[in-house]
Amino acid sequence: MQNPLEMIKELLDQESVEYELLEHDPVHTSEEAAKVRGGSPQTGAKSLLLKSEAGFLTVVLQGDARLDSKKVTKYLGVSRNPRFATPEEVQQQMGCQVGACYPLAHLAGLRTIIDQPFTQQEYMSFNPGVHDKTITMSLRDYMELTRPEVVQVSQ
Repeated sequence: MQNPLEMIKELLDQESVEYELLEHDPVHTSEEAAKVRGGSPQTGAKSLLLKSEAGFLTVVLQGDARLDSKKVTKYLGVSRNPRFATPEEVQQQMGCQVGACYPLAHLAGLRTIIDQPFTQQEYMSFNPGVHDKTITMSLRDYMELTRPEVVQVSQ
């Protein structure tokens, strides 16, 4: 798999999407990321790689939101709650480490669900497959590029 950061930058540049790339000390939580970029956790995208009976998928939540796995289970129409991917599965599926999963997961061939409340934001910030960089872009551009499934999956 190609470097996720390069894949994301290439896609955004090809599609003439405006974005800001911020370099910073490594961050591993939504709270740390919000501090280094100076924004609210609500605009930070927390991308979670899950494994369900239906396969792998990525769920994108606001940084301060919590996943309700029962809502994901119901939406997917499966019998068991999905589990978080292991570090090995994250590396294999997305080419990055846990905590650096990116919301443009369609680049890795993954189904993507965005939590409905997040769609009310003007922009989103996310780690592009690495812990020491953040990309900020318009949420409208994100929605047009990825066409994620919009579902209420937060608590």
